[in-house]
Amino acid sequence: MKRVALVLHENGNVAPVDDAAKHFERVDIYEIAESTTEKLELEFDPKAADFDLAEALALEKVTDVIGQHFEQGCFDKLKARGVHMWLEAPEVKSGIALEAWADKHLPEAQVGAHAVHGPEGGARIREHHVHARHIGRTSSQGMQPPAHGPSV
Repeated sequence: MKRVALVLHENGNVAPVDDAAKHFERVDIYEIAESTTEKLELEFDPKAADFDLAEALALEKVTDVIGQHFEQGCFDKLKARGVHMWLEAPEVKSGIALEAWADKHLPEAQVGAHAVHGPEGGARIREHHVHARHIGRTSSQGMQPPAHGPSV
């Protein structure tokens, strides 16, 4: 049996994950057995001053978390507690995200990665890094002229 938490905006869409609940409004937890899925009636107050997502999920014995992005601190705390983290695109509702998780269609979370939908509608991850066009850019000083000779 697994307990899956979905980190959501108030409208039920998947939200970014952080410890202080700056980017999400609610957490839904589902208990999943071989042939049943049951939403647990747990009351979390993510806006409480002392709210800690990793601690709250550990108390509820959550095994997996679905979110749109995981901030470094929260990612590290959840990983240390053995919680598996999965990415889903932000415009997706909780029911669809849960189905995708059950069908093993969600990519595993990585620090600095966001979930987006590809052109075919399948989920994929988008890494946040410096674009290749900005890497290794040098000034024109000291560069060799083109092979065909100096430019005019």
